[in-house]
Amino acid sequence: MCNILSQLSLTASEAVHLLFRQIQLRRGLPFDMRIPNALTARTLRTSQAGKEVKRFSSRKKFYDDLGLRGPSAARRSPGEGYSAFAQRKKEGYH
Repeated sequence: MCNILSQLSLTASEAVHLLFRQIQLRRGLPFDMRIPNALTARTLRTSQAGKEVKRFSSRKKFYDDLGLRGPSAARRSPGEGYSAFAQRKKEGYH
């Protein structure tokens, strides 16, 4: 990290000062940070522990398990994994 700062001709102290100044100017952090909601946090903990995770050998079997006809019937957010979508569906969020 110090190598990057030296390439920018900044000391660590100056970088921290700039960060604090940006926090003050923006009235928050100068980058996006989010705390997951309760459902997301619980789903992440559960799936990371390998609990309540379903695996499917095909999309068809996945959609059949959800009671859907196919990919066009699913309301899945872009980039959202199938296990997270299944958890939301199971909990009634879609």
